Amino acid sequence: MTTWYASFRDPWLGCKKTRWLIVWGGLLCWAAAGQAHPADDLISSQAAARYGLERAWFAYARVEPSRHRVVQWVLAGDHVFALTSDGTVQSFDSETGQTSWVTEIASPADTPVGLAANSEVVAVVTATRLYLLQRQDGRQLWSRPLSGAPSAAPALSAGYAYVSLLAGRLEGFDLANPQRPVWHYQTSGHSYHRPLATRQIVSWSNDEGYLFVGSAEEPRPLWRIHTQDEVVAASAAQEPHLYAASWDGYLYCYDQLSGREVWRYSVGLPITKQPAIVAGRAYVASLSPALHAIDLGTGRPVWAVDGLCQFVAQGKSALYGLDSRGTLTLLDRQTGGILGRLTSSPRVTAIVNGQTDRIFLVNQQGLVQCWREMGATEPVRYRQSSESPQPSAAPAPAAAVEAAAPASSVEEAADEIPEDNPFENPFFE
Repeated sequence: MTTWYASFRDPWLGCKKTRWLIVWGGLLCWAAAGQAHPADDLISSQAAARYGLERAWFAYARVEPSRHRVVQWVLAGDHVFALTSDGTVQSFDSETGQTSWVTEIASPADTPVGLAANSEVVAVVTATRLYLLQRQDGRQLWSRPLSGAPSAAPALSAGYAYVSLLAGRLEGFDLANPQRPVWHYQTSGHSYHRPLATRQIVSWSNDEGYLFVGSAEEPRPLWRIHTQDEVVAASAAQEPHLYAASWDGYLYCYDQLSGREVWRYSVGLPITKQPAIVAGRAYVASLSPALHAIDLGTGRPVWAVDGLCQFVAQGKSALYGLDSRGTLTLLDRQTGGILGRLTSSPRVTAIVNGQTDRIFLVNQQGLVQCWREMGATEPVRYRQSSESPQPSAAPAPAAAVEAAAPASSVEEAADEIPEDNPFENPFFE
C-alpha cells in the first residue's frame, strides 16, 4: 500500500494506578482501531452544520496505518505537529492544514516517545535520545543520548529541553550549547508523566505523590509539595499560578515561585488528565467520567457534566467536550447544559486546545480535522501561543475557599546549589 498524505480545504467549513490506566487505555484504543480507513472518522459537514459548525480543513499525516500509528498530536501556536511510530515528524499549519515540512528523525529500532515545541525549536524524545529540530523547516540541529529510559514527551522552556526518566530523574539540556553537561535532578520513586515548562518554572511529579518545581532558565530546585496521592497527569500553568491534579481527586492551585497553596477543590474522584486552563476557568476530567469547570479566581465549581472524559475547546457560542465513544458534545458555557452531540468514532480523540477556539479531532491512523463555529474565519485567541501564556486574574486568598483536607506542606530548597556539586538535589533523601 502506498504511503500518502494530503490536506483539504472544506467548502463549508507508573505506579499500579498509572500502569492500570495506560494498559486499559491502550487495549481500548487497540480494539477500537481495527482495520478501518482513517477517513471513516470524518464528521459529516451536514450534521455539523445543524449545530453551527463548519469544517475548516482536514488532512492526513504521513503514516502507513497497517504498520504504524501516530504516537502524539501536539498543538503549539500556529502549527499542529504529528509524531509517528516510525520516527516521522510532520508540521501542519493550524489554520489551513497545509503541510509545512516532514522530517524523519529516528531509526526503526529507536522507538519515538513524544515531542514538544516552542517558538523556535521542536524537541523529540525517543527511547534512547533527544533530538532538536528547527521549528521553521524541520531541520535537525543536534541529538544527544539520554542516561535512561524516558517516561513521556519532553518539555521546552526558552533555553532548555527537559526530559523525565522512569527512574525518577529529570534531565535538562541547554538548547544553545548541546555540548554543555546535562543538568539533572534525581528524586526517589518513579516518574511516569511529562514535565511542564513555563517562562519561569519547570515542574514534574513522581509516583510517591510529590510535585517538584524548579527554575526553568537558571536550573535549580525551588520547592516541592506532597499531595495525598499520586499525581497522574502533567500540571498546567497560567502565570502566576501552577495547577496540579492528583489521584486524590483534588485540583490544587499554587503560586509558581513560592509554592504557596492558593486554593484546592475536590471533584470527588481521581483526576487522570492534565487540566485545561481557558478564559478564567480550569477544566478537569475525573475518572467517573465527568468534566468539571472550576473558577480560577475562587477555586469554586461552576458546573460538572457527567459522561465526558476530555475538554476539547471553547468557542464564542459553546464549549466542546468529548466522551469515550468519540462523540463531540456541545455545552452551554455558563451552565454546562448539553446543546447537542455529534457522533464520530471511538477511534477519535481531540487535541486539547486552550489557545484558540478551534476544534481539532484526530486519530492514531493519521487523520486530523479542524472545525470552527460558522463565520469564525479568524480564530479567537485565549493565549498568544502555548509558549507564552497570558497572566490570569489574581485568585482569591486560600482562606476564601473552604479546606476539605489538610493543607499541603511546602518544602523550600536551598537558595543556591552547592559549588562542589552543581547537580546536587537538596530534595533527594
